[in-house]
Amino acid sequence: MNTVLIYSSEFSERLQYILDFFWKGNYAWTHSAEDFNIHIGSKICYANEKPDGNSYWICPIGLLSETHIQTQNFQISYWNELPVFFQAKGDLGFDIFAASFYLLARYEEYLPHEKDKYGRYAETNSLAFKEKFLRLPLIDLWRQQLENILQVKFPDYQPEKRTFQYTPTFDIDMPFAFLHKPFYVHIGAFAKNILHGNKNVLQQQIATWLGKMQDPFDSFSLLNVQMRQYDFQPIFFFPVAKRYGQFDKNPPQSNITFQQLIQQQSRLFDIGLHPSWQSGDCNIILTQEKTYLEKTSGKKITKSRQHYIRMTLPETYQNLINTGIEEDFSMGYGNIDGFRASTSRTFYWFDLSKNEATQLSVHPFCWMDATAYHHTKESPEQVFSNLQYYYEIIQSVGGHMITIMHNNYFAPTSDMAAFREAMLSFWKKLIR
Repeated sequence: MNTVLIYSSEFSERLQYILDFFWKGNYAWTHSAEDFNIHIGSKICYANEKPDGNSYWICPIGLLSETHIQTQNFQISYWNELPVFFQAKGDLGFDIFAASFYLLARYEEYLPHEKDKYGRYAETNSLAFKEKFLRLPLIDLWRQQLENILQVKFPDYQPEKRTFQYTPTFDIDMPFAFLHKPFYVHIGAFAKNILHGNKNVLQQQIATWLGKMQDPFDSFSLLNVQMRQYDFQPIFFFPVAKRYGQFDKNPPQSNITFQQLIQQQSRLFDIGLHPSWQSGDCNIILTQEKTYLEKTSGKKITKSRQHYIRMTLPETYQNLINTGIEEDFSMGYGNIDGFRASTSRTFYWFDLSKNEATQLSVHPFCWMDATAYHHTKESPEQVFSNLQYYYEIIQSVGGHMITIMHNNYFAPTSDMAAFREAMLSFWKKLIR
């Protein structure tokens, strides 16, 4: 692609960040109106007034020249059937750079807001939820439309060719249903099943303990075969909490079978850390868990995804950076599917509290099986339909589709059979 020349009176941290996201350095900047006017080729004027009639004019609203955080006002209108805000004069009619920055930097998450029962930023606070564009990779669609305009105005302009990618990721919250847990947990679960008359579960529990059947959550052979058959490059995220708790239910760190599972998966595929609930309140615990996973797997751990998608900006990401994490896969919601940052593309995190870009790569996910099963309560048919929808819209913008699944949702049990089949069917259709 050819280089786009951007004219602006100032080149702020925020402006540089969003231009890098749009064009990955395939742009030049000038504050000289004279140099801009004599330039021949594709060029964008990002200023209050347009110095050259042969450029494309995007008028700034001022957000990118600021260094502070404050409440923003919104009025939603539509451009090429896409919702837009931060309306301004100019050829485009809105400040696409400021609007994209607002969504991508998660500006709204730094403002006062209500939290959900897990202490997370509730999706109902977000502009995308309120204005019903959460299921759209809106920034990607905006950029695609802008590139179409530039191609018409500047015949030599060639946008970057982007190729669709799909990465299945797995959170191994509970590797086993009945095995390799603290003794008191086994006894408690046994008593609970008797008390509630869970005859089928009780029979499975006893049969598993006696070695007469495989633990229902041990679906790793199935997953590994699927990943190899379709030539996927999955990532398995392991929680390695030292203490068992209400939200942390992995086997003890000392359990040999658990260690062997980590080693097995790390030999076959990429793995990452699934920081425990406990580590969210203590950076020392986070560091200890990362160290344990590195020692057990024999690999340097640079990827993570927050357990229960428990994250608070900027603290969570600052802690991850300080611990040596380079890539995070937590950008999404736990209660609903969609695009939390309004993009399907990987991007670097911008720390608004310091008003600077970081080197932490953020990989957004769009769909999670636990959300579909427990929160939105999708039927198997809806699961397949939603996965197909995300595949098609992300493919249309050349984005990166990331899904979250759990080993226990592939259990060979009657309540999971149809749900599991929907996910397996999606994989099968995806590679045709």
